[in-house]
Amino acid sequence: MEVDGEYTALMKDMDYALEQVRASKFLADLINQIQEKPEIVSSFKGRPMVVYGLGSIQFNYAAKFQLSLALLLREVMALEIQKDQITICCDDISLTPAEEKVIKAYGCHIVLVTDGRFRWAVVDEPTVFFLPFTRPEVLGDLLHMNWCPSRLEKMLILGRNLKSMSETLDPMVSCREGHYPKMTIKKVSYIIDRLRYIWGIKEHTKVFKIANKPPSSSSSSPESESHDYNPEEIFQNLCWQVFNIKQLKSIQDMDILLPSKASF
Repeated sequence: MEVDGEYTALMKDMDYALEQVRASKFLADLINQIQEKPEIVSSFKGRPMVVYGLGSIQFNYAAKFQLSLALLLREVMALEIQKDQITICCDDISLTPAEEKVIKAYGCHIVLVTDGRFRWAVVDEPTVFFLPFTRPEVLGDLLHMNWCPSRLEKMLILGRNLKSMSETLDPMVSCREGHYPKMTIKKVSYIIDRLRYIWGIKEHTKVFKIANKPPSSSSSSPESESHDYNPEEIFQNLCWQVFNIKQLKSIQDMDILLPSKASF
């Protein structure tokens, strides 16, 4: 009975989140962009979408907005993502019964993730990856498993700009003289290895920014303010990204793109 009550409350929250995202300027900008530049998504029409990094939709309104965006992308005509073609990667420890029930109610598949590692299979068909709050080393896992032009060209990413992400990461893991990594030494070696894929690919990435500016506080609705979140603020750093396959195919060994661990 407790799960049923939590499920009902969460579905009510999701109804609100879907309403807010559907009416958002960000979604309108995204749709207009695709209409004006259909080539961004043309190779991914009718293809599946994988979502990673939502967070807890039961306890976090940002996560509710992110899931709402993923669900509403099914309504974008240029994408034509089918109802049963969305896979949500969820942490096997933190996923609650109510969250699982809600995600499945929207027709999405669930893949449980252990230890925060993105053990997704290699990309063998064009796939949209929605990575809103994905940790950088997890994105590095995804790149590592698909580190060749024939697989990278099958990936369309909706997430944070890789170049901006790499600039933020440098001081976090740098071990150069006078710098100390902002994480435990135990994690540094593995994380640096995975982050090298972000640094290596960033200059071979095409970025399509989605015109979106967060509204001033005066323009936010009272209801939105009551949740301390609004879609424009949550989505303001999202952009479409594909890889420059023409450049990558000219490189005989892609591992030469990876910086040496010693350089950190």
